[in-house]
Amino acid sequence: MMKTQKDIFLAFSERLKFLREENQFTQKELSDRLKMLNYNISEDMISAFERGISEPKLSQIHAFCILFKVDPNFILGYTQSPDSGQYTTQYQIKLHLREIGISQQQVEDAKKVMNKLFDSVVTHDEN
Repeated sequence: MMKTQKDIFLAFSERLKFLREENQFTQKELSDRLKMLNYNISEDMISAFERGISEPKLSQIHAFCILFKVDPNFILGYTQSPDSGQYTTQYQIKLHLREIGISQQQVEDAKKVMNKLFDSVVTHDEN
């Protein structure tokens, strides 16, 4: 049976509260930490999310996942494990690079340069 939007929303509110309490944050402390990461989510918004009276935007779900280092599937109630393998180190690196202003194209360009350098070193060592 497929979960309804309401079921997912309730799972989110429970998981958010669990993660906040597990990390021993008050709602204010959680809001302050999110603001340090440039996510403007107020204490009142966190309270409304936890009580199930307001739905978070995708960007807000993303912010909680970044802060708590959990898989989005966990915070939405799809999996029981905070790290189900979907939220890999590579994904975390991409998110961090985006946060500090490095675009995906810049990453791809850097990979090309690194591959060329690696190929030239390997070719040089073989000769």
